[in-house]
Order: sequence, then C-alpha cells, then structure tokens
Amino acid sequence: KRILAVADIVSALRGVRSYKKEFEKEKIMAILQEEAQKGKIDLEVVEVVTKYYDEMMEEVDHSCQQILDYYKDMEKEYKEIVQEFKQKKIIK
Repeated sequence: KRILAVADIVSALRGVRSYKKEFEKEKIMAILQEEAQKGKIDLEVVEVVTKYYDEMMEEVDHSCQQILDYYKDMEKEYKEIVQEFKQKKIIK
C-alpha cells in the first residue's frame, strides 16, 4: 500500500497527460520529499525511490517500449485509413 501510493504519484508526475508535460526528475523528487515530510506518504519508500530512480525509470521505459511501438503502429495505420477514406470521398 505504501509503495503503491508513491508509485502512483511518480507515474502521474512522470507521465504525459493532455493537460501537462512530463515533470523533470528533480521536480518529482522535490514533490515526493515534500509529501513525505508532511506525512502523506512513506519516507522510507521515497528514500528508496530517490536512490534507485534512474534504474527504475530505465526498466519502466524498457518494459513499456513494445506497447508504445504498437500504439505508434496503430496510429500510423489509422492515419493511412483516414487518408484513404478521404481520397475515396467516404469522409471529408
């Protein structure tokens, strides 16, 4: 539970959303430390994340790459289909 709370925050801050860009590592660490100091999240977990952040994010990026590649392929195919439909005047 304590680990998931910190992981959820890191995911939200590091992830790109429609309303925000990815936060830099330093900003993420500052927010985690601030929340831990307030007692809202576990300080021990934050310390572990701080120590191993780069290695953890490298693993996350590596494990997500296949899914991201698949998404990009789907997006490319979608655009090609839309273009084909426009050429055939099926859609505007």
